[in-house]
Amino acid sequence: MSETQDPPPRSLTTPEKLIAAASQLFRVRGYAGTGIAEILKAAGVPKGSLYHHFPGGKEDLALACADVGGKVMLRMLDRAMADAETLEEALDVFAAGMERAFARHGDWRGCPVTSTLIDGGGPPKFAERARSIFADWEAAFADHYARLGASDPAALARASLTVVQGAWAQARAHDDAARMRDVAPILKALARNEMGRPKAPRIRSLP
Repeated sequence: MSETQDPPPRSLTTPEKLIAAASQLFRVRGYAGTGIAEILKAAGVPKGSLYHHFPGGKEDLALACADVGGKVMLRMLDRAMADAETLEEALDVFAAGMERAFARHGDWRGCPVTSTLIDGGGPPKFAERARSIFADWEAAFADHYARLGASDPAALARASLTVVQGAWAQARAHDDAARMRDVAPILKALARNEMGRPKAPRIRSLP
C-alpha cells in the first residue's frame, strides 16, 4: 500500500503574485514610495500583466491588496474566536495569533489596510475603502463578543480596533512582536469594566 502524500503547493496566479509583491512593498515603503517598476520586478511579471488584471494600475492594485489583507484578518479573527467558550479565551487566542503573525510573516508587520490605504498618500477613495474594511472588522468583533456575552459588543468592538492598531504601531516601533500580546489584557480590562458597570437609570421626561 503506497503512502499518501500531500499535493504540491499551488503556484500563484499572476494577480496573486502582484498582490503579494505589492502588499509587502506598500507596508515597507508606503503607497507613494512604491513604484510600478519595483512591483513588477518583485512579482516577476511583465508590465502588461498589471494593467490586464488591474486596469487602474497601481491604484486598483492597492485596493486589491487592502481587500485581501482585510479578508485575511477576518479569517484570523474567526479562527481565534469561533470555538472560544469565554471572552477571555477568545481574546487570549486572538492576541497570540496576532503576535505569531507579526513575528513570522513580514506582511503582517503592520496593518495591511492602514499601511496601504492611509499612510501612503493615496487618492480620497482609499480612505473610503479603508473605512469599509474597518467596518467589516468591527462587525465581526461585535458578532463574536455578542455570542460570548459582552454587555456592549459594539463598544468593545470599536475599542478592539483602536487597541489592535495601537499595538501594531508599538510592535513596529520597538520591533517587538510581544507588544501584540498587550491586546488581550487591555481588552479584558475594558470588557470587565463594561460588563461590571451598572446600567444608568432611565430618566423619565417631564410632562
